[in-house]
Amino acid sequence: MAKTQTDLQAIAGYAGEYAETIILAVMQALDITKDVSVLTNLKTSTILPKYVASEGLRPYSSAVKTPKGQSGTFSARRIDPRTAMKILDIIPEEFRDTYLARGLAANAKDYPQGFGQYFWLAQILKIAEEINDNIYLSIDPKTVAPFDATVNYTVGSKVFFEENYYQVVTATTAGQTPTSVPASFLDINNKCLGIGFGTIIAQEYNSLPAANRIATGIITDTNAFDKVSGMYKAMPSKKQALGGTAFVSYNTYQNYQSSLLNKFTNGTSAYEVPGKPGMLIFGSDGKWNVQAASWMGNSGRIIMTQPKKNMFMGTDQLPDLTTVGNMIPHIHGFLAKFQMILACQFADMDTLFVNDQA
Repeated sequence: MAKTQTDLQAIAGYAGEYAETIILAVMQALDITKDVSVLTNLKTSTILPKYVASEGLRPYSSAVKTPKGQSGTFSARRIDPRTAMKILDIIPEEFRDTYLARGLAANAKDYPQGFGQYFWLAQILKIAEEINDNIYLSIDPKTVAPFDATVNYTVGSKVFFEENYYQVVTATTAGQTPTSVPASFLDINNKCLGIGFGTIIAQEYNSLPAANRIATGIITDTNAFDKVSGMYKAMPSKKQALGGTAFVSYNTYQNYQSSLLNKFTNGTSAYEVPGKPGMLIFGSDGKWNVQAASWMGNSGRIIMTQPKKNMFMGTDQLPDLTTVGNMIPHIHGFLAKFQMILACQFADMDTLFVNDQA
C-alpha cells in the first residue's frame, strides 16, 4: 500500500508542480506547431485582421483635393477556440510488473523526477500524437447534431450520442444506435477537436478565387515534380514573388522526390534547402520550397502559402482554461483530466493556393 501511495503522490505531485510545463510540452511536441504561427493566449473567438490598401496614385494636381474612393478595406476571419480533454484513470498497481516498478528510481538518469515524470512524458507524447494525427481534418464539435432515433442515417453522417461523437460507416435505419449496431458507427471523438486546416479548405474551396484553385489531378511518383512546379507556375507573378511553402503529405513528398530523381538523374542536391527540411521548387529562384507535413496524414492536397503569416493555430498556455485539472482519488488510484484549447484558421484566403485533391 505504501508503494501505491508513493506512486500516486509522484504522479499527482508532478502534475501539480509542472502543470504549465506539461501543457507547453504538448504544444512543443506537435509537428504542426513548428510549421505555423501559434497563438499562445487564445481564450475566446478572436479576429485575424486583414487590411488591403487601395490603388490611388495619380499625377499631381492642386485642383484635386479629395481621394478617389477609400484608402483601403478591412476584412476579418475569426479563429474560434474549442476545448479538448482527456480523462485519465490512473491505477499504479497496473505498473507493478513493468519496467516502471524496477527502473524508475527517484535519481534515474533519464527521469530525475522519477515515476511521475515518466508517466506524464508518456501522456504528453500520446496526446501530442493524437492531436497531430487528427487536427488537419478535425471538425467543430458544435456542428455535430444530437442523435435522432427517427432518422435513417447515411454513410458519412455525424452524430452525438451519449457523451460521444460518431460517424456513420454503414447506413442505418431509424432506431439503430451506436449501442445496438456498434459496427455501423465509428468513434470520432479525437476528430472533433475544432475545425482543422483541411476541413476549412474543403468547406471554402468553391468560394476561393478561381486563380487560387489549381487542378493537378492525382499525384504519383511519376508526375509529382511536374504537378508541384506546375502549381507554382500557375500562381500570379506577384504571389510567386512573396515566397512561401508548399505543404504536402509524406506520401506526396516521397512521390515528389522520386519524380525529381527521374528528371534529374545526376542528382537533386541543387534543390535541397540548406539547413532546412524540404526541397526547393523549380523556377522559384529559391523563394518557394516543398515541405512534408506529418499532420496532413495521407492527404493529396497541396497547400501553398506563407505559413507563418497566414496559418494560425491557437491554444491557451495559461492554467485557467488549459489545465491538468483536479486529481480525484478512488479506491484503486485516482481520476485526472487533461484539458486544453485548440483552434486553427487561415488569416487570408487570397494568399492561399490549393490543388483539387483532398
